[in-house]
Amino acid sequence: MAKKLCLASLGLIVLSLFFPWHHVEVLGIKVTQGIFAGDETKPDAYLIILAPVILAALLGGLLGMKRFGRGLGITVTIFAILGGLLVMMIQSGIAEKGGATSLGGYLGILAVLLTLAAGLIGTVKPEPKKA
Repeated sequence: MAKKLCLASLGLIVLSLFFPWHHVEVLGIKVTQGIFAGDETKPDAYLIILAPVILAALLGGLLGMKRFGRGLGITVTIFAILGGLLVMMIQSGIAEKGGATSLGGYLGILAVLLTLAAGLIGTVKPEPKKA
C-alpha cells in the first residue's frame, strides 16, 4: 500500500509540473506562476523546493518495490515533512503578497500529503521480511 501511495505521489508531482502553481492579480491583470506553465515560469526554484518530496517518492516507489520496511518508512517520512515545510513556506509567501494557489499548487500539496501518509504507513506497519 505504501509503495503504491509513493508512486501515486510521484505521478501527482509530475502532473503538477505542467499546471500553474499560483496566480496574482496586479492592476486587473491575472499573472500566473508555475514550474513549466504560466505567464512566469521558475523551474529552478520550484524543483529545488520539490526535491525532498520527489526524492521521498522515488525512494518509496523504487526501493519499496522490494520491501517497504520501517527504515525506508522513516526516511520517506522525514523527506516528506521537509518537503511539506518548503511547500508551505512558498504558499505562505504567495499569500502574503495577495496571491492565491492554483491547480498545480494543490496537486503539489496533495503529493506531499500522499508521500507523508506512505511514510507513516511504512513506519507503523512495515512489510514483513521474506524468508
